[in-house]
Amino acid sequence: MRPPASPPSLFTLILLTAATTLALSLFLPSLPAIADDFGVSDEVAGLSLSGFLAVQAAILVFLAPIADRVGRRPVLLWSMGVFALSSAGSALSPDIWTFLAFRMAQAVAILGATLAMAIVRDMRDEREAAGLIGLIGAAMAAAPMLGPMLGGLVAEAFGWRACLWLLAALGAAVWLTTLLDLGETRREGPSDADRRAASGALLGSARFSAHAICASASRVTFYVYVAGAPLAAAAFGAGAAETGVYVGAITAGCLVGSVAAAR
Repeated sequence: MRPPASPPSLFTLILLTAATTLALSLFLPSLPAIADDFGVSDEVAGLSLSGFLAVQAAILVFLAPIADRVGRRPVLLWSMGVFALSSAGSALSPDIWTFLAFRMAQAVAILGATLAMAIVRDMRDEREAAGLIGLIGAAMAAAPMLGPMLGGLVAEAFGWRACLWLLAALGAAVWLTTLLDLGETRREGPSDADRRAASGALLGSARFSAHAICASASRVTFYVYVAGAPLAAAAFGAGAAETGVYVGAITAGCLVGSVAAAR
């Protein structure tokens, strides 16, 4: 086990990031099967995506700042533990509402990627951090590409619940890796008053707004596609494995761009 103050390896940071993106993408080809299995409409089953994203946004607002106060390590250990347990709960759900409740709890996985980026900034100067974040960004692009493909194959072979058991195993592996490899990297930050002043200046920055709008437009386009693609593919008679290829292929461009940015 690494000392409490030692930084994590790149593998740990990539694993945290991959868990975040796989939590979203691995089960997407199974949306039609989930709706059929629980006897609900596609719109209700789709709440497992739209609701998941809404809860992620709330988690970032309310829980991410806690990592600046108590440290990255305890927040990540807590969040990955909740993610593993809620994934198992989703797999065991007897009805759609229990499934959706556990699915919303899975959204805590967003802290993996968010705090991985924060840890990079803790450890490196601005120039080095940019290159390392680019490499982690490649993992963020590869996971949505490979996740639906893997999820489609698993769902077609073993059923959609197997995808959630796979996420539970991933969450347990990330929790253990974090426990063994992630030392605390948080540095003493500014006071609350300074944070509020900095936040106000950031929100008033035209450069920040331009980047935020660009990133938001890209994400919205992606999520609209991944939400509709499984239902459209099912309407054309595509199986889960084939649907996974359609959903995952769109992120290939993101992977190439992330690698280019890192270099």
